[in-house]
Amino acid sequence: MIVDGDHAPVEVDGDGPVAVALLGALQMSDIRFEVDPGRAGIDLLCLRCSATAPNRARVKIFAPRSGTTVAFIYKDPQLPLSTDRFAYGALVLKNRPASDEETVALIEYLASGLHPELRPPTLKRAFPFDVPR
Repeated sequence: MIVDGDHAPVEVDGDGPVAVALLGALQMSDIRFEVDPGRAGIDLLCLRCSATAPNRARVKIFAPRSGTTVAFIYKDPQLPLSTDRFAYGALVLKNRPASDEETVALIEYLASGLHPELRPPTLKRAFPFDVPR
């Protein structure tokens, strides 16, 4: 479920049918994702916490060019003034929606707090796109 800062359900519009399908899967999930309107594009924070710490896993969904949708997986730094992002990979979808397996694996990975054993094999570590802030 995608929620706003007050944890009220919210609809988020994607840029193209692939982004809309990916957002629909996140919306239908029982995991809560908070939209951050202060960041460029569609930026969501996973709200499922582990037993020991808050979950800092984020996904930014954007279209760098026509026919391509990217779900960039990252964490913000813990230092308050730092603008660095710690990248964990990206699901790059070219002219196709994400498969059910890709979507489920992505959601589980985000919900785990980006646990290395749950990293989806379809995430790319290198890609030729600038990720919006």
